[in-house]
Amino acid sequence: MLQPGQTAYNLTILRHCGGGAYGDVYYCHDITGKKLALKVIPKSRLGSGWERELKGITHYRSLTEDTPGLLKIYSVGKDDDVFYYTMEPADAVAGQEEYIPDTLASRLADGALPQESLPAVLEGVLDGITALHAAGFAHRDIKPENILFVGGKPKLADLGLISPLTGTITQLAGTLDFLPPEERSGEQSGASHESRQKNDLYAFGKLIYCCVTGYGANEFPSMPQAMPLTLGNKLYYRLALRLCDRLPECRLVSLQKLRAEMESIGLKVKFGETRMDKVRYFFSMITLMTRNATKRSIAIVKRHGILATCLLPVVAAIPWLVARSHWWRLDKESEEMATALLEQKEIAENTKFAKNDFTFYDGMYSVAVPSDWLAFDHEQIVKARLPGDQIAKRWYGLLVSNDEAGSNVNSTVAFFILPLTEEQLDGLSDEEKINQLKPYIGDDIEALSFRQYKNPRLMNIETILFVGEVKPLKASINYVYLRKDHALCLRAIIPQERYEKDMPKLLAITDSLMIRKPKQKP
Repeated sequence: MLQPGQTAYNLTILRHCGGGAYGDVYYCHDITGKKLALKVIPKSRLGSGWERELKGITHYRSLTEDTPGLLKIYSVGKDDDVFYYTMEPADAVAGQEEYIPDTLASRLADGALPQESLPAVLEGVLDGITALHAAGFAHRDIKPENILFVGGKPKLADLGLISPLTGTITQLAGTLDFLPPEERSGEQSGASHESRQKNDLYAFGKLIYCCVTGYGANEFPSMPQAMPLTLGNKLYYRLALRLCDRLPECRLVSLQKLRAEMESIGLKVKFGETRMDKVRYFFSMITLMTRNATKRSIAIVKRHGILATCLLPVVAAIPWLVARSHWWRLDKESEEMATALLEQKEIAENTKFAKNDFTFYDGMYSVAVPSDWLAFDHEQIVKARLPGDQIAKRWYGLLVSNDEAGSNVNSTVAFFILPLTEEQLDGLSDEEKINQLKPYIGDDIEALSFRQYKNPRLMNIETILFVGEVKPLKASINYVYLRKDHALCLRAIIPQERYEKDMPKLLAITDSLMIRKPKQKP
């Protein structure tokens, strides 16, 4: 083991941070004073497999060194006895005299993660897993100790067990409490590409459990009596149960579906769970339970033969019995949901519009304005704004909600033109499109949902729906209509306290958008 003050590989060792079966990690600096983390792995500990591990680390560095969510490797080297690599160090734990790396494990030492940081941490870890799998690797040892915080953001670390998904691994790898039970018992081996990727998702489920409960992975699935029953805790705990189901065939094993679940949970945590969400969840659980009961029945038959076949009717009846016991709750939820939907539909249908449509951008576009909203054209906006206000120059129209009581809290719908075209955005990824749009629709907006679709009402014009959040508690809903020479942006900002009242009217406004004539002037 290297000692503090010792020089090795042109680095000065400052502190030994920890070690394990596959090597030791040190905090050090180079001759310029730059702080680094150094991992030294003796070849003897890996036996004949050291060349494969070294190749994996080298390949990893060349593919993903600048990927968010993954720890950046600076250099890789070897000598006769060891191979080693340097990487970016974790942040230091605040309030400590000596350097102690800030890991998820250290944050969980005092209990579950705070509600405000839980979504960002889990989404950051999932980003790392996604990037790792996309690059052709599996991590094989995802756990709180291997999640480091760099610049306050979580990153996957401890790369000694990372393996190419195209190779074949025969030995058991990873921490036992984060491995699926069939791997620990030896019933199945994680030697294939698919099983190693699934094992990473299983370990991520255990990680979610640890973050929500503050318990260790070995205590899964028990819950602390004092755990706050918040919406976020409930949704993330449910997800952990799906990822870590006892039977492999009943687990959530699709990375794409997992990302969709995480995005859905993020939206619900920010804006609340609707009655429709609860009803959807109920029916999805009935479907899931039925499917899983079928899979379990097949597994039992394969193991126990004729005796199990006699028990199949009992097993098959379980989902029906559960549904029967909860049916009165479904009736109540359905009734409440139907009432809410009828109320919202009535608001939208009964929205009274001003007699004249509001036109803008040289009369090229028009929308219908609710009679209790105010409409301002470009000239009125410029007059109302201070000299030199660039926003006023961009807006071609503005609609503002107007209560009879004269409330100071209003929803707004602004119309402006973006110097972007359908051709410029075609072929870009969602992230690239967001980066292109953000400078125009607001860098202060945190993206929550992004989708692209064809709008049949507007001659199949390509439409981007960008939903975000503006602090504090304001929903930003942006419709971007892509044209050959420009893009029209309809941006709505709706405060939380007006969301139920004004959201139906926003839908009525967007539904009334029309293209009246070709633009005459460039």
